[in-house]
Amino acid sequence: MELKLGSIHTIIISSARLAKEIFMTHDQAFSFRPLPTTLHYLVYGGLSLAWTHKTDDYWQRLRKMKVLELFSPKSLIASKHVRDEEISSLMHDVFEDCKVMFYIFFKVVIS
Repeated sequence: MELKLGSIHTIIISSARLAKEIFMTHDQAFSFRPLPTTLHYLVYGGLSLAWTHKTDDYWQRLRKMKVLELFSPKSLIASKHVRDEEISSLMHDVFEDCKVMFYIFFKVVIS
């Protein structure tokens, strides 16, 4: 399915088989996305892994750095405490929100 959102043509893929074919076979054709003007200022002129074209040398160097430095076993072990703290904080926030929502819901039902 194709949608035209303003001046942008958007393709909707609704089956897993087609999505796999596009990502495996036609990856280069679909990998280029124009950089929105706002992101030009937010991501240093489009110099990020998500917005750099795959055939670009910068993309290849950035991906290599991500694999070797950011997601290496040594880095993941070193940053485990940060992930654990974030998970604990998230769980605490969800628990606190649930208590408040339960109280509000209970109060509305009783009233």
